[in-house]
Amino acid sequence: MEKELIIKHANIIFTEFEDKGFGQNITIDVTDPTIRGEIQNWITANNINGGKMKIKEYTSKDGVTTQQFQIKLSKFLKISGKDSSWTQQQIGYGAVVNLILRAFEYNNKFGTGISFAVNNIFIVEPAKDTSLSKIAE
Repeated sequence: MEKELIIKHANIIFTEFEDKGFGQNITIDVTDPTIRGEIQNWITANNINGGKMKIKEYTSKDGVTTQQFQIKLSKFLKISGKDSSWTQQQIGYGAVVNLILRAFEYNNKFGTGISFAVNNIFIVEPAKDTSLSKIAE
């Protein structure tokens, strides 16, 4: 099992750092076949979710379709960036990040298997608009 996968220059679509009952997660754009392929190959190699990558497609009112992939955040998440003052506040719609995904085995009341989460986020470019006003139109 390849425990870690490094994804470079992923575009953030959505972030949920506060657990509102569904956990903490980020959603990245995987329309780029290189990024999507890297993740799919890693998921297949580790037999995560039966080797299948769950992608959602979204088409904006302008007719632009993106493929989106949601990833859980580890409770041990570490965030850093090119600028040492950048924090979680700069991770939002339009941010460009490098991610380290880590696979792990689980055995709990819901069953056994292999899952994964984001352990590290490195901010390459901060979100252009952290208020989400751009997607509220």
